[in-house]
Amino acid sequence: MSVSYRIAEPRDAPALAELLQAYMRETYANPWHGTRERLERDALGAHLNMALAVSGDRAVGFAAWGATYDLHHCFPGIEVVDMFVLPSHRGRGIAVGLLATAAAHGRRAGATFMAGGAVPTGSGNKLYARAAIQHGDKFHLSGRAFRTLAEADPASPRSVLRSLPSKEWNFEA
Repeated sequence: MSVSYRIAEPRDAPALAELLQAYMRETYANPWHGTRERLERDALGAHLNMALAVSGDRAVGFAAWGATYDLHHCFPGIEVVDMFVLPSHRGRGIAVGLLATAAAHGRRAGATFMAGGAVPTGSGNKLYARAAIQHGDKFHLSGRAFRTLAEADPASPRSVLRSLPSKEWNFEA
């Protein structure tokens, strides 16, 4: 079944709340302590942006990011704060499709890089490590590498994975 990607809207709050509950249970063995109302108010454009992966009529994954700034180089960017794909939909490249959607949205808003990290128990760190530069517990994708991901078509995650930029592209303007 195909997967589509889009920026989450207030009408998506119930589906995002379900995904966040599943994410918190799996990752932290705790319930999600947010509410749909706060999610709608704060996390859908006011303080964060979220991308949604949809298969059929079901939300199967999300990525959440906010604006950040690299004071060392004076560049605006985005920081991915959380990403999750339902276990039943993993292994299909959905996570990279979500990252490409976030990068494209961030680039349209003026970002020149993406930062992010992943929980140690998942496969996110492996994904980041394929194209990004690691600094401490965070990965940074910038320069030509960031632009390449931002220009990728998230509707074809497998082709995005095959064309992930070289780490060296992070150092190219």
